[in-house]
Amino acid sequence: MRICIAFFFSILICFVSGCTSQPTQPAEKPKSTIREVELAKDQHAKIITLYPAYIDYITKVQKKMKDTNVTDEDIQRIFDKTVRRELDRIQKEQDIFLDFKGFNDVFTATSYLSDLKKLTKRLMDEEKENMKSVHEALRKSADHLPGKDKIILMLPLSEEHRYAAKATSGLMGFAMSDGSMVIMLGEEYTHEILKYVIAHEYNHSVVNEHPEIRQPSSIDYLIFEGKAEVFAQVLYPKAPPIETEKIASSDKKKILEQVKNNSLSYEELSIGNEAKEIPRLTIYSLGTELMADFRQKKSEQTLQEFSLTPVSDVIHEGKFKSALE
Repeated sequence: MRICIAFFFSILICFVSGCTSQPTQPAEKPKSTIREVELAKDQHAKIITLYPAYIDYITKVQKKMKDTNVTDEDIQRIFDKTVRRELDRIQKEQDIFLDFKGFNDVFTATSYLSDLKKLTKRLMDEEKENMKSVHEALRKSADHLPGKDKIILMLPLSEEHRYAAKATSGLMGFAMSDGSMVIMLGEEYTHEILKYVIAHEYNHSVVNEHPEIRQPSSIDYLIFEGKAEVFAQVLYPKAPPIETEKIASSDKKKILEQVKNNSLSYEELSIGNEAKEIPRLTIYSLGTELMADFRQKKSEQTLQEFSLTPVSDVIHEGKFKSALE
């Protein structure tokens, strides 16, 4: 499959006045790369990596450190002028909006520069193989669940997010409402888990194309994540699933009561709420349990039919029917 690579850079345009031209500045090095790939006959994807922008950020911070004491504010300023500026440019150019559902600190500069530099260089060295894995996972996902064109941004995972990514084997993924995806790769990632996470987020991106099957609510959040997990597990059964803690039956009953009353937000189901006795990652543990059971009951369904099942059908025919109706 032919892969087109486009490099983005800024060029200072020289305006001519009379017979005199202003000297041009040398073109900046690329801050990101785009690979355009075909997924199906009428479906394509753009895979964008921002590793050069991160290297530029690290280099400028380290250079400043040699000359003077560097504050957190200095580091954030440099981050905003390098990585954040490139992210903003890509959002404008690709007509996407990066909404991280409360996790907006991905736009915050890391203080672990040596770790970030080491990881970014590794990702650049392994970029060819990673792109092969991403393309494979996108094509495999699109074969089972056709959708619109996709845009995938790939970034290094900062050390501050390493604990949050532990349950997902060193990766964090986000699917935006506009169909774009962000994948953040950490030290522990493998190609198999990368494919798994791509399939998971791809499922989200296509389900988001069908608002008519969703009913934004606590139960919808469980179903949304459960569908994506089951979809990814079917495509990549050897990849380790998200690590969640087992919930006792008595606790599960209390949680489902709150789900029925629509009193739990997406964030509470994801990161937990001690006051409401909601364990961390409940959205995945209960969501996967619900949708794995539904998939088994509806084994005649294709993955596309399964993924696009309306929320109301899952409630009426699913495992937690007695607790949710």
